[in-house]
Amino acid sequence: MTATSPPRDRDRQAVYDVEEAAFAGTVFAEPVPFHDAAALLDDFCARSWWAARLLARPTALPTRRDSLRSYAASGPAGPSVHLSPEGCSVAVVAHELAHLLVDDLGAAVDAEPAHGPAFRRAVVVLAGALMGAAARDRLAGGFLTAGLALGPEPAGIPPATGRGHWAAWRAARIRDAARRPAGGAIALPAPTSTATPS
Repeated sequence: MTATSPPRDRDRQAVYDVEEAAFAGTVFAEPVPFHDAAALLDDFCARSWWAARLLARPTALPTRRDSLRSYAASGPAGPSVHLSPEGCSVAVVAHELAHLLVDDLGAAVDAEPAHGPAFRRAVVVLAGALMGAAARDRLAGGFLTAGLALGPEPAGIPPATGRGHWAAWRAARIRDAARRPAGGAIALPAPTSTATPS
C-alpha cells in the first residue's frame, strides 16, 4: 500500500444497491447460518482457482452478534472474512472475497477507493465463480447500467461456467446429509472382537 490514503469511497452505496438488485429474490441473497457461509468460503478457497493462484486462504470469523455488516481484512496473521451472523449470504461471501482479491492485485489498485472499478470487476469474477455465469452477467449488467465502470479482468482466472461453485458445494452437502443415519449421528462399525477386556 502507498503512504497516501485511497480516494473517498463515493460508490460504496451504489455498489451495495446494484448487488442487492442483482440478487434480490434469489437463493444467493437468502440468509445462511454462519457455519454454512464459513464452510463455503473455506471450500471455495481450498478447491478453486483461488488456491491455484496461491492466494492465502482466509479465515472466516463471526462478527459481534449485534453487527449487521460483514467485512474483509488483511493483516500479519493473514486474510480474514468477518461474517455477520445476521447477514450471511452467498452474495456477501463473494463481496468480501472480492476485497481480498483486490488486495492481491496490489499496487495497481492502491489509488482506487475500496469499491472502485477493480473491486467491481473482482466481485463480478467472484459472483461468476461462486454463483455461475448468469449471476455474473446480471451483476456486471447492473454495474454498467448504473454507470459504474468495471476494471480490467484479472489475469489467470478462468471464466465462469455453469452454475458455479456454490451449486456443486450445496449438492455435495445435501448428498452427505442424506448418507448420515437419522439423528445426524455417525454410524460406527460394529466391534469385530467378542473378547471381554481383562
